[in-house]
Amino acid sequence: MLSGLEKSIIATLVYFDIFDYPLTTLEVFKWLLQQGDGQIENSFYQIKSTLDKDSLKKIIDQKNGFYFLKHRERIVDQRLENYKVAERKFKKAIRFIKMLRFNPLIKMVAICNSLAFSNAGDYSDIDFFIIAKKKRIWLARFWANFLPKIFGLRPTRSDTQDKLCLTFFIAEDKLSIADLQCSQFDIYLAYWISQVLPIYDPDQLYPQFIKANNWIEKYFPNFLPYQVNIRRKVKDSIISKSFRRLGGLIYWRVWGNWQESLVKNIQLAALPATLKEVANQGTKVVINDQVLKFHDNDRRVKFKKMFEEKMSKLVN
Repeated sequence: MLSGLEKSIIATLVYFDIFDYPLTTLEVFKWLLQQGDGQIENSFYQIKSTLDKDSLKKIIDQKNGFYFLKHRERIVDQRLENYKVAERKFKKAIRFIKMLRFNPLIKMVAICNSLAFSNAGDYSDIDFFIIAKKKRIWLARFWANFLPKIFGLRPTRSDTQDKLCLTFFIAEDKLSIADLQCSQFDIYLAYWISQVLPIYDPDQLYPQFIKANNWIEKYFPNFLPYQVNIRRKVKDSIISKSFRRLGGLIYWRVWGNWQESLVKNIQLAALPATLKEVANQGTKVVINDQVLKFHDNDRRVKFKKMFEEKMSKLVN
């Protein structure tokens, strides 16, 4: 019979196998998905020792320091190729974020989804997660999407390669997103939170965001917030700081409230009928003054089902 730690290791590799992503020992430790209600022993040394146990050799394999499910060797080379693609996409993302930092209504800009853990395919878009100033989320979204819209940089159904996808905004007074789970345990959202990569965060909102969503620690006992590499951090310049101060006056109080209401009405009127039909009917498309989430192609339920089916085949 498999131990709790062995089941947790398998569960972790199963989840990332859905995305063709093998893991190093350190990554298995960091993203360990706890199985069962009891506390398991999960020090790095214990995980390393367990990964090499004979009891797991029928289920998992390893190559060049990466662990993966049996007969999935090819995803090692795929991960290395995707890393190269991700480096190119990161450069484009950072250039765009350097423009977003001039917007005083944007409090944090993060990379999310596959690019956050350097697993972007060549034809994938670049997904952003943005925290906006409270009571100014519609203005933040309006100006964030302005340049991508003008220059044709937003993704379409027929063209997603390197496009800038800005479909998830929350306000700074709504940092907990536990209520956006699609089920009692939304495995995708939990991992998504653990992998959000804060590139621009002048007010240190990222630690507050993680604290507000500490419910994920129940599933990831070894989780630690990201320490972003300096080469991927975007900081304010003297010019951007000046623009943010000036812009803060433009969007202040009554005048700012009027602008917020105006652009809200403009954006609601411009929403495709397909989004309006499903808005606030679940957690795929959420539209209010604290959360703007436009994921009509939300695949979280599909991923959870895939995870559960793989686990049932491997762990009895």
